[in-house]
Amino acid sequence: MIKVKFILNSNILNTIEVIGHANFAEKGNDIVCSAVSSILYACLNSLKSLNKKDIEIKDGYCKILNLQNIDEHDKTVIEVFKNGMEMISDEYSKNVKIIYEEK
Repeated sequence: MIKVKFILNSNILNTIEVIGHANFAEKGNDIVCSAVSSILYACLNSLKSLNKKDIEIKDGYCKILNLQNIDEHDKTVIEVFKNGMEMISDEYSKNVKIIYEEK
């Protein structure tokens, strides 16, 4: 299962973590993983106000830090990402889970 964590600090989005694999189908044929990855990478490539040190990517893991002070463009990008993840989670709830966490 892919877990998409939206981590808030004082009700303000600070961090996003995408963890795991969808396990919908075999690697290379997993449409859920492909959908999540496509939206995630489109988001990452569209962000303008973050540094490379604010993004950590490994196999089955992505962390985006320091979202509390992003510009309006990047807020829109993050909102599109959030909406996309929620749509995929609604359709494939056994494979993608959205988590909101206050720290």
